[in-house]
Amino acid sequence: WKDKFGGEKSSDKTLNFSIVEDQKILTQIDELSLTGEKKPGGKITITAKIKNTGNVAYSYQIGLNVKPVGGTKITISPADYRNERIEIGQTVTKVFSATIPSDAKAGNWEAYSAVWKDKFGGEKSSDKTLNFSITGK
Repeated sequence: WKDKFGGEKSSDKTLNFSIVEDQKILTQIDELSLTGEKKPGGKITITAKIKNTGNVAYSYQIGLNVKPVGGTKITISPADYRNERIEIGQTVTKVFSATIPSDAKAGNWEAYSAVWKDKFGGEKSSDKTLNFSITGK
């Protein structure tokens, strides 16, 4: 304004801007389940249901370990899923398979799964443990 606010304008300019919400990368393992023969030599399938509860789509990593409690992990297939894209609000299902070693002793076992925000060994977004028992032959 030339002389007073609300008087004659000398020039004007509009500034456009937007407010951006902080990006929250957050994935939750909603379910971890196991089916199959829980005995030595048995084939098992572990299913993980993962939901993006954050406010941004991104690529995540998920891994799984299966082992006797206090023991050594066994081989699973696939070993992990890398660079899997998940959209906001989307739920995805990942399936892992394993064979219980034929010399496995009856006892308590665990399947542990974790989702990482960017890379394995980086910041975890979610993890879950499923406990189960192996029966004798």
